[in-house]
Amino acid sequence: MSDAEQARADEDRRQYEADLKTLMGQKDFRRFAWHLLSQCQMFSSSMTGNAWTQFREGMRNIGIGLTRDMHIAPDLYMEMWRENALRSDFKALNENGKLETFEYD
Repeated sequence: MSDAEQARADEDRRQYEADLKTLMGQKDFRRFAWHLLSQCQMFSSSMTGNAWTQFREGMRNIGIGLTRDMHIAPDLYMEMWRENALRSDFKALNENGKLETFEYD
Protein backbone atom coordinates (compact mmCIF):
# COMPACT_ATOMS: atom_id res chain seq x y z
CA MET A 1 0.00 0.00 0.00
CA SER A 2 1.38 3.38 -0.95
CA ASP A 3 1.75 6.22 1.54
CA ALA A 4 -1.17 8.03 -0.06
CA GLU A 5 -3.38 4.92 0.16
CA GLN A 6 -2.39 4.40 3.79
CA ALA A 7 -3.14 8.03 4.60
CA ARG A 8 -6.56 7.69 2.95
CA ALA A 9 -7.28 4.47 4.87
CA ASP A 10 -6.26 6.15 8.14
CA GLU A 11 -8.51 9.13 7.40
CA ASP A 12 -11.42 6.82 6.52
CA ARG A 13 -10.97 5.00 9.83
CA ARG A 14 -10.85 8.27 11.80
CA GLN A 15 -14.03 9.44 10.05
CA TYR A 16 -15.76 6.11 10.76
CA GLU A 17 -14.86 6.36 14.45
CA ALA A 18 -16.05 9.98 14.64
CA ASP A 19 -19.33 9.05 12.93
CA LEU A 20 -19.86 6.13 15.29
CA LYS A 21 -19.19 8.31 18.36
CA THR A 22 -21.73 10.84 17.07
CA LEU A 23 -24.33 8.11 16.49
CA MET A 24 -23.68 6.48 19.86
CA GLY A 25 -24.45 9.87 21.42
CA GLN A 26 -28.06 9.55 20.24
CA LYS A 27 -30.48 7.52 22.35
CA ASP A 28 -32.51 6.42 19.32
CA PHE A 29 -29.36 5.02 17.68
CA ARG A 30 -28.42 3.14 20.84
CA ARG A 31 -31.91 1.62 20.90
CA PHE A 32 -31.53 0.64 17.21
CA ALA A 33 -28.03 -0.78 17.81
CA TRP A 34 -29.33 -2.84 20.75
CA HIS A 35 -32.07 -4.26 18.54
CA LEU A 36 -29.53 -5.04 15.82
CA LEU A 37 -27.23 -6.80 18.30
CA SER A 38 -30.21 -8.81 19.54
CA GLN A 39 -31.08 -9.80 15.97
CA CYS A 40 -27.46 -10.92 15.54
CA GLN A 41 -27.96 -13.41 18.39
CA MET A 42 -25.33 -11.62 20.51
CA PHE A 43 -27.13 -12.37 23.75
CA SER A 44 -27.93 -16.02 23.23
CA SER A 45 -26.25 -19.25 22.28
CA SER A 46 -25.86 -19.97 18.59
CA MET A 47 -25.75 -23.73 19.12
CA THR A 48 -28.71 -25.48 17.52
CA GLY A 49 -27.27 -28.95 16.94
CA ASN A 50 -27.71 -28.64 13.19
CA ALA A 51 -26.65 -26.49 10.23
CA TRP A 52 -28.46 -23.46 11.67
CA THR A 53 -25.56 -23.11 14.10
CA GLN A 54 -23.29 -21.98 11.26
CA PHE A 55 -25.86 -19.45 10.06
CA ARG A 56 -26.33 -18.06 13.58
CA GLU A 57 -22.56 -17.89 14.10
CA GLY A 58 -22.37 -15.74 10.97
CA MET A 59 -24.93 -13.36 12.44
CA ARG A 60 -23.02 -13.30 15.74
CA ASN A 61 -19.83 -12.45 13.87
CA ILE A 62 -21.49 -9.29 12.54
CA GLY A 63 -22.64 -8.42 16.07
CA ILE A 64 -19.19 -9.04 17.52
CA GLY A 65 -17.66 -6.64 14.98
CA LEU A 66 -20.25 -3.96 15.74
CA THR A 67 -19.73 -4.42 19.48
CA ARG A 68 -15.97 -4.09 19.05
CA ASP A 69 -16.43 -0.90 17.03
CA MET A 70 -18.88 0.60 19.54
CA HIS A 71 -16.25 0.26 22.26
CA ILE A 72 -14.64 3.35 20.71
CA ALA A 73 -17.03 5.16 23.07
CA PRO A 74 -17.12 2.90 26.15
CA ASP A 75 -19.20 5.29 28.25
CA LEU A 76 -21.91 5.40 25.56
CA TYR A 77 -21.71 1.63 25.09
CA MET A 78 -22.43 1.21 28.80
CA GLU A 79 -25.22 3.76 28.53
CA MET A 80 -26.77 1.55 25.83
CA TRP A 81 -26.61 -1.39 28.27
CA ARG A 82 -28.22 0.65 31.04
CA GLU A 83 -30.99 1.78 28.71
CA ASN A 84 -31.74 -1.67 27.35
CA ALA A 85 -30.29 -4.73 29.10
CA LEU A 86 -30.14 -3.49 32.64
CA ARG A 87 -33.83 -2.66 32.86
CA SER A 88 -36.58 -4.70 34.44
CA ASP A 89 -36.02 -7.43 31.85
CA PHE A 90 -32.63 -8.26 33.42
CA LYS A 91 -33.16 -11.45 35.35
CA ALA A 92 -30.92 -13.76 37.30
CA LEU A 93 -31.25 -16.63 39.71
CA ASN A 94 -31.00 -15.68 43.35
CA GLU A 95 -29.27 -17.79 45.98
CA ASN A 96 -32.43 -19.94 46.38
CA GLY A 97 -32.56 -20.76 42.66
CA LYS A 98 -35.54 -18.45 42.12
CA LEU A 99 -35.70 -16.11 39.12
CA GLU A 100 -35.38 -12.47 40.21
CA THR A 101 -35.78 -9.25 38.29
CA PHE A 102 -33.38 -6.42 39.06
CA GLU A 103 -34.21 -2.77 38.58
CA TYR A 104 -31.48 -0.35 37.49
CA ASP A 105 -31.88 3.40 37.18
